[in-house]
Amino acid sequence: MTQAIEFAIVADDLTGANDSGVQFAAKGLKTGVLLNPHSFDTLAYDVIVTDTDSRALDPQEAYDSVFSQVTHLKKMGVERIFKKIDSTLRGNIGAEMDALYDVTLPDFLCIAIAYPTNKRTVKDGKLFLDGLPVGETEIARDPKNAVTESEIAAIISLQSRRESAVITAKMIKDGADWLQTHLLLLKKTGVRYLIFDAETEVELMALLETMKTLPFSTQWVGSAGIASYMPTFYDVDLHDQVPAVKLVTHKPILTIVGSVNRHSRAQLDHLLENSTTYPVAFHSASAVDTPAKKHLEKQRVITEATTALIAHQDVVLYSTATTEAIQLARDIGQHNRFSANAVSEEIVKTMGEICDALLQTDTIGGLVMTGGDTAKKICTISDIHGFELLEELQIGVPIARLMSDSPLYAITKAGGFGSTDVFLQAITKLKGATQ
Repeated sequence: MTQAIEFAIVADDLTGANDSGVQFAAKGLKTGVLLNPHSFDTLAYDVIVTDTDSRALDPQEAYDSVFSQVTHLKKMGVERIFKKIDSTLRGNIGAEMDALYDVTLPDFLCIAIAYPTNKRTVKDGKLFLDGLPVGETEIARDPKNAVTESEIAAIISLQSRRESAVITAKMIKDGADWLQTHLLLLKKTGVRYLIFDAETEVELMALLETMKTLPFSTQWVGSAGIASYMPTFYDVDLHDQVPAVKLVTHKPILTIVGSVNRHSRAQLDHLLENSTTYPVAFHSASAVDTPAKKHLEKQRVITEATTALIAHQDVVLYSTATTEAIQLARDIGQHNRFSANAVSEEIVKTMGEICDALLQTDTIGGLVMTGGDTAKKICTISDIHGFELLEELQIGVPIARLMSDSPLYAITKAGGFGSTDVFLQAITKLKGATQ
């Protein structure tokens, strides 16, 4: 018998699906990230999370993907749907919001990007990352999804014609009666999208508490920061909180670093400097070189990593990501008629193929994955159907059980999340040692 689904999340990449979904798992709700969009009406979960994998798609394709997914959820009878977007505004923000709105037709689409505990704040409708406008950070140089604008309304307007308005923290403090009058006026002028400021967790909770009292139908869009408060906002029936996960494996851990984010690369450096983890670098440019050179590099990496794993050494596999390595990959890719996006996709695909070959050796006790594109490709190639989310290792860094023939435990994270020693902590956790 199919279990009633309390809530659904629609994310645009895999690590985002995991870090938002784990907020519900932490409250005792059985939560599954399901990679096959046609399978989730038959599985027994309180909360289901789907990944449209649409962050790098054409805007119309992204719209169609989200529209289809939300329509299917509505047909299943799921009324509480949260649209997860990137906390640094990468992706098809406006197109995917329009898709959610067009299916659900609320009075207002409420947009809360802030994630204060992860240094993402919103003030006067602008997104700040660790105190800097997001358009002035390394996100502006992202090879696939650069964000050069910091004003949220401006980013939405690139793909949507719907009117938006900023709701400041002061407006929330002015009280529910004042805000209701203000929103009625906005609605009359055609505003349908509300962008909420929040610089602290207190402000996040306050905006939700206030909006809950107002007589408007709403759909929520945002980061994992606001997702953690959604069960309370929607009065989801919470279960007993799950006990801490206890893991034990005597096999080595494989860490895969596919993200080029500077934060992830600093975490990689820390791991290499402070552990005996065996490093295996995949030379990114080979993914778009001649078939012979690509095959040669793949075999070298697989052989080197397999030898270390058989010797019971933890391994970290990473794509080369220095400025020079990235430029070399672009140059070789351009010479071989690959677009900039196709270069990134080929690197991710090759990393996924290498990881699949390593998983087939049956020498791995657990996975640590960073970079949503890389994690998704690994799952696709290795026939991993999804993740059962369990708890957080750190804020935004979930622990999960893989849905596959060999149900390993895995820890995933977005490139910009986690402390400097997050990889060390992840390996320690998966091995079951005391931290």
